[in-house]
Amino acid sequence: RPPYEEHALMARWLVHETTWGVLSTLDQDTGEPVGGVVSHSDGPRNSPRGRLFFYVTPMDELTQNVMAVASSSAAWGQPCGGLDPEDPACARATLLGRMQPVAAEDREEAQAALFSRHPRMADWPADHHFKFFELQVEEVHLLDWYGGMAIISGEDYYAALEADEL
Repeated sequence: RPPYEEHALMARWLVHETTWGVLSTLDQDTGEPVGGVVSHSDGPRNSPRGRLFFYVTPMDELTQNVMAVASSSAAWGQPCGGLDPEDPACARATLLGRMQPVAAEDREEAQAALFSRHPRMADWPADHHFKFFELQVEEVHLLDWYGGMAIISGEDYYAALEADEL
């Protein structure tokens, strides 16, 4: 775990250590917020890349909202060694950005990242038309200690130390 003062590095570490989070969108019909649990990966274990991939089906309401609204945010947390999840020392992050389909040239990377952390995804039904998506991180809101939330730019999040240094 990085030092809590290293905000961008902490956000990258937290994203890599977690394997699921809550994806929130705006309902395409009502405009009301809606969220649900989704699996994610930023790369194989011990090989984080910072890119946040998802494997979702257009049959899911969240995916439909993402495609209709074209913006979303996601919140991730992890168990905190016995701390209450609301304790400020329990790191948690909200990543804001746009969900985009993964470009053809990046599909192998997305598949390797997701299937290495979620191997059962490889057997999900083909007739559900799962597709790879990526959250293009624009901003991160990180609470990882007392003293308030840190706001991290997408640029700083992506520029945090490379995978082999995490």
